[in-house]
Amino acid sequence: MKGRIITIGSFDGVHRGHAALLERTVKEARARGLISTVLTFKVPPKIVLDPSTSHELLTDPWEKEILIKAHGINEVFFLDFNGDISNIKPFRFFRDVLLKKLKAKGVVVGSNFRFGLNRSAGPVELVRWGEEFGIPVWVISPVKDNSLVISSSRIRELIRGGRFESFSRLLGHPFLVGGEVVKGRGVGKKMGIATFNLGPKWKALPRGVFVVQGWSLPKSSRGGPKFCRVPRTGFFYGVCNIGFRP
Repeated sequence: MKGRIITIGSFDGVHRGHAALLERTVKEARARGLISTVLTFKVPPKIVLDPSTSHELLTDPWEKEILIKAHGINEVFFLDFNGDISNIKPFRFFRDVLLKKLKAKGVVVGSNFRFGLNRSAGPVELVRWGEEFGIPVWVISPVKDNSLVISSSRIRELIRGGRFESFSRLLGHPFLVGGEVVKGRGVGKKMGIATFNLGPKWKALPRGVFVVQGWSLPKSSRGGPKFCRVPRTGFFYGVCNIGFRP
């Protein structure tokens, strides 16, 4: 089996800062004929470790996978951040998970990446262990916008403030909202206007009325279309109201 170049993180929002990690992972994997891989979480670890943390997410797992693969990543693995994972010591995670289980031949992380029990290790330890085992480790500097680091928490603040152009610029892609259609009051149908309701959970959402592009998928479908790469004929256009229901 081919080895992997792996990048690790929450990737909530898959914003421009994350894009730097993903693009470097794809570049290094292609140069070596290896598999580009993302190791991420269904729910960011900080929410599990601190339940008081805001549950507003920029992307659910389905959306996250679409956005990550749009950067050319070959595969995405989701870890459940449970007691076993949170209590694993950093070196054991490096040796047993990255090297032995996932066959890592290289690792890409951000300069602020922390992992292992009590977040006790980071890029310095990864680089040292990589040198010991002959595994290159690339540490990527934060991406900035107007001298400020692009982060998921900053984007959430902009969403809450209704600053649509600003958070869209930091994301670097159209804001994505997915979910199953849920039954409403049927008011639109009575007026002769086709409408449907989405019920995304734990989603950070702007408030207002927006022009949207959308597509529908059967429940059995996985992965969805290649985001930003599907033909225009695959979309429909509409108007979306988020927030107050008049």
